[in-house]
Amino acid sequence: MSLPSDSATPRLSQEQILDAMKRLHQGDLTAQLPLCDDPTDNETAQIFNAHVHQMNQLAGELTYLSRDIGTQGRLGGQIEVPGAVGTWRDLVVNVNTMSVSLTNNLRAMFHHITRIANADFSQDVSAKMNGELLEAEQVLTALSDQLAALHRELIRLAEAQLREHKPD
Repeated sequence: MSLPSDSATPRLSQEQILDAMKRLHQGDLTAQLPLCDDPTDNETAQIFNAHVHQMNQLAGELTYLSRDIGTQGRLGGQIEVPGAVGTWRDLVVNVNTMSVSLTNNLRAMFHHITRIANADFSQDVSAKMNGELLEAEQVLTALSDQLAALHRELIRLAEAQLREHKPD
């Protein structure tokens, strides 16, 4: 705990606490309580201010990640909130897990699409997918299977034509 400065207020008022809590509740992540001469009030202010700071860091990281993936199309982003504990740490871990899963699934699908574009029908998507990503993967696999069958049939027909028209 840091010591209050010479400019610290003697005590926190209920109005100050209520105002700061209302501002935080309304999404104002600049809300702060002043440091105080009273040890309990000072600790209250420090804890509140640290909480606001951590929420501000989390909001910034989530904004960065959502822009990075959702707007810029850059996969693989992760968030970091130093000092996050408890539910806040769980949230950071869950968001990062979601980002990794989405990145792996999309990259696996892109890899499969690239193989199809290069007429390589030897493998299906290897990532474990769920929900709408699973549906997309199933459509992609069906497309790959149909293109592979068409590819084999075209090769068979071309070879048959070559045999028929082979000069003696």
